[in-house]
Amino acid sequence: MLKGIDFGGRWSKERWDYVFNDYLKSYFRTLRDVHRFLSMLKFHINLHSNGDVLEVNPIDLICCMLLGFSNVPCLSASETVRSVTRAGG
Repeated sequence: MLKGIDFGGRWSKERWDYVFNDYLKSYFRTLRDVHRFLSMLKFHINLHSNGDVLEVNPIDLICCMLLGFSNVPCLSASETVRSVTRAGG
C-alpha cells in the first residue's frame, strides 16, 4: 500500500513514537481494528497522492483519520497553522 509513495522526508520516527503511544495505541485492540484502519489509510492515501508523492504529512493524516481535526496536539505545528488558515480562522 505504501510501496512507491514518497513521503518527502516528512516521516519522523520520534514524532510517530510519541503520537502512537500517547494518542493512537488504544485504537488498535484487535486485528480487525488494524485491518479496518489499513483500509481507511489506503483510501485516504489515494485521495492525497499526486502520482507517487503523498501531499500531506503522513503522521498528520493518520491522526486526522483516527482523532479528527479537534485534537490539535496530535498535529504538527505547521499543519495546524495551514489548516486554520485554509479554514479562514
